Parts: sequence; C-alpha cells; structure tokens
Amino acid sequence: MPFVDSDDVKKLRENIRQAVLRQRPYEIEYRVRDLYGQRKWVYEKGLPVYEPDSTKVTLQGVIIDITAQKEAMSELMMRDKLLEGVSEAVKELIVNQVPEEAILKALRVMGEGAGVDRAFAFFNERSDKSGKIVMQHLVEWDKAVLEPVYKEDFEPLPYEAISTTWFYRLSEKKEVTVNMRQAEQGELMFLKRLNVASVMLMPVFVHDRFWGFIGFGYGLRGGVWNESHKTLFKAFAVTLGIVLARNEGAEELQKAKEAAEAATRAKSDFLARMSHEIRTPLNAIIGWTHLGLEKLEIPGHSNYLKRIQSSSRSLLGIINDILDFSKIEAGRLELESIDFDLESVMQNLADIVYFRANEKGLNLVFDYSPNVPLNLIGDPLRIEQVLVNLVNNAIKFTDQGEVIVKIRTKSIAASQIEMLFSVTDTGIGLKDEQKINLFKAFSQADVSITRKYGGTGLGLAICKRLTSLMGGKIWVDSEYGVGSTFSFTAKVGRQVVQKKEQMCHAFEGEGDTVLIADTGRSAAKSFQHMLQDFGFTVKRLSSEKALWREFERIEQVEPYRIVFIDKNIFGENEGSGLKRLLSYEEAYEHLVFLSTPFNEGQIKSSWTGKEEPVLLNKPANYSLLFDCLMDVLGGEGTPHLTASGKKRVYRDLLREKQEIKALVVDDTASNRSLATELLDMAGIRTDVVAGGKEALDLARGQNGECPYDIVLMDINMPEMDGYAATRKLKKIEGWEEVPVAAMTAEAFGDVEALCLQAGMVGIIGKPIDPEDLFRVIYHLVFGSDEDGLKDESSDQVEAVHFDFPEIEGLNVQAGIRRMGGRSDLYKRLLKGFCHDYQYFGAYLNELRDGNDKETLGRLLHSLKGIVGTMEPRLFIRWPLKRKKLLRKTGPIFPKYPDTWWPKSAKWSKDFRACHL
Repeated sequence: MPFVDSDDVKKLRENIRQAVLRQRPYEIEYRVRDLYGQRKWVYEKGLPVYEPDSTKVTLQGVIIDITAQKEAMSELMMRDKLLEGVSEAVKELIVNQVPEEAILKALRVMGEGAGVDRAFAFFNERSDKSGKIVMQHLVEWDKAVLEPVYKEDFEPLPYEAISTTWFYRLSEKKEVTVNMRQAEQGELMFLKRLNVASVMLMPVFVHDRFWGFIGFGYGLRGGVWNESHKTLFKAFAVTLGIVLARNEGAEELQKAKEAAEAATRAKSDFLARMSHEIRTPLNAIIGWTHLGLEKLEIPGHSNYLKRIQSSSRSLLGIINDILDFSKIEAGRLELESIDFDLESVMQNLADIVYFRANEKGLNLVFDYSPNVPLNLIGDPLRIEQVLVNLVNNAIKFTDQGEVIVKIRTKSIAASQIEMLFSVTDTGIGLKDEQKINLFKAFSQADVSITRKYGGTGLGLAICKRLTSLMGGKIWVDSEYGVGSTFSFTAKVGRQVVQKKEQMCHAFEGEGDTVLIADTGRSAAKSFQHMLQDFGFTVKRLSSEKALWREFERIEQVEPYRIVFIDKNIFGENEGSGLKRLLSYEEAYEHLVFLSTPFNEGQIKSSWTGKEEPVLLNKPANYSLLFDCLMDVLGGEGTPHLTASGKKRVYRDLLREKQEIKALVVDDTASNRSLATELLDMAGIRTDVVAGGKEALDLARGQNGECPYDIVLMDINMPEMDGYAATRKLKKIEGWEEVPVAAMTAEAFGDVEALCLQAGMVGIIGKPIDPEDLFRVIYHLVFGSDEDGLKDESSDQVEAVHFDFPEIEGLNVQAGIRRMGGRSDLYKRLLKGFCHDYQYFGAYLNELRDGNDKETLGRLLHSLKGIVGTMEPRLFIRWPLKRKKLLRKTGPIFPKYPDTWWPKSAKWSKDFRACHL
C-alpha cells in the first residue's frame, strides 16, 4: 500500500482483514498521496470475493475521492467556531461599558474563535511633531500570554513608513492582507515588531471617520485567510465602530445593537438552520423534565417520564433528517411496513409539541373522523416525522388561537386506505408568492421569516419526499393574516383487528346523555364525535352562564350520566366556579375534568369534593376516553378489554416467574447501569462485566456450571467484540446452552445473520426499549408458545394472512409472525440462509473426516437457532437429533452430499428461489 498515508495503513489493513475473516462488506475513509505528493481523502467500499475451488480472496469495490467533502466539513467547523466567536465578541462590546476592557475581551474571544495567535487594535491620531497621521498601538491579545499586551515601546508609526497602500485601502473600507513572503520592506518591519508571519487588517469607522483598525495575525507557523475570516472580521469591525460612538446618543447605541444582531443573524444562518430540527424535540425534553422534577413526589409522575422517553426517541429520528434527505435523493430510503397504532403516533406527537403550544397559550386539537381505523400497517415513524414538522411550524408561526390536526380517510379499499392528515393554524398565513418555493430544499417562505423564526428550510422538502414515498402528496391552503392549512395523504394498510370497534362495542346501545362544557369549540366538537361513536347522546356548552342554566333545568328532569368540563369555562371565576359545581351534584352522576399535563396539579389542589377528581388529558383520543369511561362507569356489563389493545406486559409476566439471573456484557458504564435498572424492574438479578474477555474469565471460573439464565451481550466492544466473545463463551463447559441475546444499535441487515452465526439467539435494539428487552428475555428463557401470552384477540391475529409465496416444508405464515409481521425481514432471513449454508454439506463432511467434534457441535447449535427462526416443518429435528447423538457418541451420522437439503426437491427449489 505505498500510496496510502503511513498513519492510516494499519487501520486499512485491519479493516480489510476483519472483512475477510468475517466474510462481510467493509467501508473505510483514509488518506492517500497522489502522484504529486498531495494528500487526498478517499472513501473505499468493498466486498471480499472467495473463489470456490481455492483459498484465493479478491476484493471488489469502489474508491471515491472525498477530499472536497472533507475540506468543506473542515471549513464548516471553522465557520461555526468563528460564528460563535463573533456572537460572544459583539455581546461583550455591547454589554461592557468600559471601552478599552470591552475591546480587549472582544479581541480575545474573536482570536480564539478564529484560531489565530494574536489580535490587536490600532487607532489613528495626527502627530504633533510631523503633522502626519500615525497609527498608535492600543491593546493586544497574545495567545501565549495571560495578561493583555500594551506595547509602550511601540512608537507611533506614520502610514508612509509602512505602506501608503495601507492608508488608502483602509480609508476606503477595504481590508489589508499581508504575509512575510510577499511583504514590502516597511510591511516586513511591521510584521516583525508584532512577531507574526501574516496579518489581516480591518478598518474601524466612527461616524464615517477612519478611527483606526483591528488586526489578526498568525505566528511563525503561518495560516490561510479565507472569505469567512474576511466577512466576520468586517462585521466585528463595523460593530466596534458603532459601539465606540455609543456615548454620543441612545440612537447610535440602538443602531449598534441592530447592526450586531443583523451581522450575527446573517452569518449564523447556516448554524441556525442546522440546529432547528434538533431544538424541536429538545424543547419537549426540557419541558417534560421540568414537570417531572416538580412533581417527583406525586403519584403518576411516571407519565411525564414516558413523555421524555418518547421525545428522546423522536430526537434520535430527527437528527437523521439530513441523512434521510440524502437517502431520498439517492433513492435509497426504504419505508417500513409494520403494524402500528395511529393513536400512539398521535400521542408521541402531542408529547413533543404540547409544551411549546402551552407556552404560547395555544389550543392543540386532534380531530378524528368516525370512519378512521386506528390499527394500521405502514411506517409510523415517517408519518410522525411529517406531522411533527407541520405541527411545529404551525405552533411557531401562531401567536394566538389554536392548532387543529384533522385525521380523515380520503379513500378506502379492501386492503389499502388513503389517509388524509391536515394541520390548520390561526397564524400569520402565506402570500401567494411565498408558496412557490415552499417545498423546495433549503428554502422558506421569506428570508425575514427564516431569520425571525429559525428553521433549516429542509423540513418541508423532506415532508414532500416522504409523502411521495408513502404514495401520497402534500399541499398548502393559506390566506395571509388569517392562517394556513397544510395537508398530506399517505397510503397504509388496515389491520384485521381494530381496537376501536372493540371499545365502541363495550358501550353499544347505551344511549346515555352526557354534557361537554368547554370554551374551545373545535376541541369540544372533536370530543363530541368520539363520545357519539361510543353511543352517547351529547350536548355542548361554551359559557359559564349556559352551564348554570342547564344545571338548573336538568335538576327537574333526569340528570346527565357524565359531565365533561374544562375549567377554562369559568374564566377568572375559577375558584368560585369549582365550588359552585359541588352544589349541583344532583345534575350529574359523574364529573370528569378535561385537563392538560400542565394544570393537573392545580385542578386537584383546587377541588374540594369528597372524592379525587377524575381527569382526562387533552388532546383526547379513543383510548384515553375509553379508559376514562371504564373508570367512571365501573365497566359493568362490558367485556374485559384494554384500550390500547396491547399484549400483556412482559415485565409483569417475568415478575410472576421464578427468580431469573442475567449477565450483562457491555463496555459502557452507563449502559451497564441502565440495563441493571431496567432488569430490576422485572425482578431480574443482574451481574455485569465490562467486556468480552471479562465475561470469559467469569465463565471459566464457574467450574463447569452456568449460574445465569441469559446473557445480554453488547456487539461493539474493544479488544473482543460480542461475536467473538459469544463463540468462545459457547465453547466453555456448562455454558453451551445458555441463551445469548445481542444488544446493538444496528439491529438490521447483516447484523442479524452475524448474530445467528455467532450463536446468539435474540437481538435487543439500542436505545433499549424496556418492553422489547423483557419480551426477548421472556421468549428466550421461557419460550413463546405459552397460553398465558395470548390476549383476547389472539385468534383474530392468527387469522391474518401475509402476502408471501408458500414454500413446501416451511410454515411461512408462522415464520413471518415470528418476525413481527415483517415479511421483508423473513425474506432476508431466507436469502441469507441460502447464501450462508449452500456449502454446508461439504463443510460438514470435512469436519466429520477431521473428527472436529467441537466445531461440529457449535455448527449444529448455530444451525438449530437459525432453522428454528424460519418455522420449518421438515428438518427442525435434524440438527437437534444430530447434536444429541454427537454429544453421546461422537459424529456417527453419515456423509452428506454437497447439496445437503432435505429430500423434497420441490422444497429445495422453492426455498432457493424464494428471494428472487
């Protein structure tokens, strides 16, 4: 590798070596030297190719020059640092009332941000002796010196002594750049007196008067000046000039502030755009955490922690928006097609945006059409991503009023539904000319909007592409000064089992009358539709006077079964209104307060009734409403049902079992601590080790016995990764049968096959989802076929038929169900199996002839794991039987042909062709 940079040779060799050993693709970035000795960055992606009849391995792949991208990234990082320096320096100039101190601190901040060695300021004055304009040293910041530098021995210099060009350029508001190699005699003298190799000077003007200049210099190591330096130094110099004149009047001070802010905003536009989508979920995290901390001692605070968890997951997805955009442009973004609950998507949306809406005093309303199914098949993350972007924009551009999210069906077919989502706000609206470029990448309605409200200008472009991938489209209807409605469609599948039908059936034919008292007409109307779906007769009121009149009237007839009331209906009379409610207890059987996560405590503390108030959080959905109705009506005469329609909680199932002990292998202390805490929730005792070698040392010291029911193994660990650790762990006496589950943030693609090959029998994705963790542990320790795991709707779920070719010898439908209903995952599993085990017969005979009993056992164990995952009908017992015989008497099974598939020729043909 003579052309590879010496610092990268070792890394490149190791990367290729690992790819060859593990028979997997590789990709790496490294540096090379071209024919002219110039250093270049390249990206290499390749695949080792093994010739069938020899040990020769060739590499096939591509090498791409990424020098430009690396240089652009370096430039971007430098610009970001400069932007931060400008912002802090300008702030120091404006806030500090002592001019000399302010200039010194600002120069230090600017110098550190620009990465220079010195920053200095000179002012102009006319010499009394010569009458010439001379430059006088004011103050200097030196990177290597702690104290400010005042060069008292630096005598005033006339511009003619250095260069007449300097004065003319600076007085014409132009910069001066000088380096030692090209300097004239006078310039060279100036550089030596400042002990710098190159400088960039920027003029400072006070009231259109050439006051002096500021300069920045590199030491003997030298450096390169670019447009970013020029632009930001100039903005700083302009600000300094205005600040110097601030004592002449408040008007000038205001101009200074505006100029500084304008310069900062203009030059930090890119930084603001790139951080917008990250700030959105961070706002939710900060808000919900604040509430959780305040109510830490109050029962139910776990709800806030759940919201934090949800917001964190959304943050993880949104950070990848830029990558998503690149993938979309390259046609590489693949959508998921999985079962999901629409209400869970909407609840995640509420968790993320509700805090900001509440801060601005906006009503957030979710309006479900009665014919909208809640259990769908599609990509919930992408639908949520579009909704979060649209709702955040609506809240951002709305100062008063409400934001309504409407969920409708545009068309319904036998197996596919076209969903219609719309987000309506009462914000600033859009002009016709602003709509033209609205959905284009890196553009917004108006530059002033971008600077006032922030944003990447990329969110709507991503939304447009995502909706297109989901078979839909996105558009906007808006009236300037009135508001906007963003709408999009998406095609999804419909699950056989619909929890909404089950919930509504619980109240079928009830016909009881309920009352909604809420000043928010949109929210009340949406809530009315849901109650009507449950079979109730609904009456709505929107004022306090109407409420009291209705209570006085209803006392003479039959009372309301339930009264739903939002305390905002009392306005400023909240305290007296809540007390007066108690005097009308004959007008209703049950009372429910429509609350938000931000006023629950206030309602509870203000309520003086005998019983704890029943609360229903807004924006409500069918599941929350169902749970509330179950609470207030007692569920008499209704079937046993949970509103979420979820399976039983595995954490509780684990706690009901005998004590389980787990070993966690992870090199990160925080991950080990988190796993321990989570497992403790399910009553699982845990030991932890910090790496694969430590796990092996622990296993060897157990004298042939494994005290653990399961091992949770991290994949990416130093010294020894999880694959190697698992292979070696399985060779230790007593540890052959302990189930090992991989913990990885890359639970897709080749990782699944690599885990199975290493002997792992389960995968837990990172960030860890607690219920997924408990599910994997339960299935691996106790199996997944117990009757206790089935819920009431299990028979209906079993009836779901997946569109996948039938393959003789395989229970395809059961196999896909084992994959969580993901036929694409099952297809990749079969394809990987065909590839990895096509020469299994020959390899088996080779091990048999060599009497390698140990490798044979491990090979059969791995085969058992992957075969069991595919739900085979024909040969699941084959590896089990051979492994059992191998333990007792050694390799007594006969030789097998290179093509070792079972006897059914049709099975072999269908199986090999299943992925074509």
